[in-house]
Amino acid sequence: MTPSGAISCSFLAVARETPHNVRQFYNIVRAKDQCTNILATGFYSSSDGSNNFEYCGDYLHTHGIIYLQGRYGALVNMDVDCDGQGGTPADDGRCRVELSPGIQNATTFSDLIASYSRGIMDLNPYVHPYVVFGNAKGTRHRKGWREFDPSKYGMKPLSVMAAVCPADDKVVYGVWGDTNGDDDEKPMVGEASLALATMCGGKSINGNNGIDQDEVLYIGFVGDEAVPGPDGADWAAKDPDTFGKSIEQIGDRLVKKVTVDATSGAAGTGWCYCTCGDCGHMCAELQGLHIRLHFQTASQEFSLCLSTLNFKLSILHIEPLLGERNPHIYAVLLVFNRNLRSTASAGHR
Repeated sequence: MTPSGAISCSFLAVARETPHNVRQFYNIVRAKDQCTNILATGFYSSSDGSNNFEYCGDYLHTHGIIYLQGRYGALVNMDVDCDGQGGTPADDGRCRVELSPGIQNATTFSDLIASYSRGIMDLNPYVHPYVVFGNAKGTRHRKGWREFDPSKYGMKPLSVMAAVCPADDKVVYGVWGDTNGDDDEKPMVGEASLALATMCGGKSINGNNGIDQDEVLYIGFVGDEAVPGPDGADWAAKDPDTFGKSIEQIGDRLVKKVTVDATSGAAGTGWCYCTCGDCGHMCAELQGLHIRLHFQTASQEFSLCLSTLNFKLSILHIEPLLGERNPHIYAVLLVFNRNLRSTASAGHR
């Protein structure tokens, strides 16, 4: 039931099927053990987990993007941020203080929002899909604290970001709207407004219930082209659908930058990511290179993957990607026979 006076939103218009290039990028990032060009490290996705989560710049100079990544196939989770301007008709009670005791009445860029003179003084967690990205220096002098400022690498406040939500193979657009402060004991990453988290996880999401799995990919874009400014978004929107539609064209344009070169692998490392459906044509052009297959089912699909290649392959080893957290996800390391002819139609020697 929606409280009296609240606006009930479907959130369907602002979540879309993940484009093929973004899905391929997502898969490649997950197939890597870790980031190569680490911009900052030592962060936590969950307070009881490890601190090996990083801001990654592997594609910063070639594609103008920054993203979060863990180790061995992990990305980050999605906790719910309820900061900002509440008390509007969109307020359905899911960010009430009982569910989110740490609510703050202002986001990091509230002054910038106010300067737009669009009738609001701050972002609204119920209305504006925003990502919490970056970690403030902090004032509590906590031991082991880590900080990261995305603006030092070209990201602009209130720029459009993308979040890939794997549960339903969706990508949603939001804005860089807040940063992680030092109100937590540890430097945390992986957080978004209630509006964005609802697009990813549905209406069961609330201030105390987000997405726990480390499977969400947050992508930030550098440069002015990612910034809607005061006139490029409907900042005064009353619901997430309306605001989401207003940044849709910018988001669609930006995600076209998220591309990978199948012949060079991920970030120039020589690795090629391929799924069962595309191994036959994508990896056929590689000769004498390593291939990593990543899949989320049991051995039957693994056998199917091998049969679709039609190549002589040597299995070097099979190892869990996510350990005890998800024992059904594996990395299978394969190598082409060095004498393989690189043609998709005739893969045999």
